Amino acid sequence: HYDVQQILYSYVLIRWLKGFYGDLTEQQIFEKYFGGIYYVFFRGCAEGQSSGIMSSTFESYDELSNLYNGII
Repeated sequence: HYDVQQILYSYVLIRWLKGFYGDLTEQQIFEKYFGGIYYVFFRGCAEGQSSGIMSSTFESYDELSNLYNGII
């Protein structure tokens, strides 16, 4: 369930950053500091292939927040 991990880690990261950037909203932190996620599955990597590496991001903070609230 890497998709669930992606949502949880992303949301928690933004909440953690809120502690450092208390004057910004979570929306502003997402837009300014969050670029996306890279997963590297070392056991799935093979020389000369792109297997084992995945990247993704969210379109907006609202999308991330809605997904997070949907799994909690």
